[in-house]
Amino acid sequence: MIDFLSFFSVRNSVPLILLIVVLHLVAQHVGADDPTPRWWGRGFACAGFATYAALAINVLAPATPWDFLQLSVQAVFAMGTVHGLALIALPLARFLYRHVWDLYVEHRLVKEQEARRAELEREERERAMQQQIERERWAAEQEQKPEPAAPPPPPLTIEERIAAAKNRYEETLRLLANAHLDEAELKAAQERAKQKYVHELDEVMK
Repeated sequence: MIDFLSFFSVRNSVPLILLIVVLHLVAQHVGADDPTPRWWGRGFACAGFATYAALAINVLAPATPWDFLQLSVQAVFAMGTVHGLALIALPLARFLYRHVWDLYVEHRLVKEQEARRAELEREERERAMQQQIERERWAAEQEQKPEPAAPPPPPLTIEERIAAAKNRYEETLRLLANAHLDEAELKAAQERAKQKYVHELDEVMK
């Protein structure tokens, strides 16, 4: 700490003044007319003066006015040096921020947009593929479905049922007539056919 404080000793006044002049000459070319680094530079200069003075008072413990005067001059040297360094470093940091960091951020944004675009395209392809699979599945299910059964015929009307029973009775009589039965068997069969015909008519009329 003492070595740091002695760097700005009054004995080094000439080289310190030359150093401060050189720093400010360089700062004039680096900072140009941009007021922002100059505004921040004044803040760093005040902070440098206050910091050096506080450290020097704490470490060197000045006791006489001459000690305080010498300490103040050294704090001014520290302030001038910090101010010159700030006027050089701040435009440099601003340049790096604008031309390096901004490029990095822009590059990262482009990468993120490309990744997002690729993700959207992938999701779109998956969605289209899923829709195609669903269409194919639906078509296969439609092909596998049995043909709808034909609707049952409408029920016969009473007249149609009576006519059908009569036709069956008459057909039975014709078959019996050609069956070569004797008279008793033929008469008994005809009677059974008639009873069946009458029973069917009763069922139709219920």
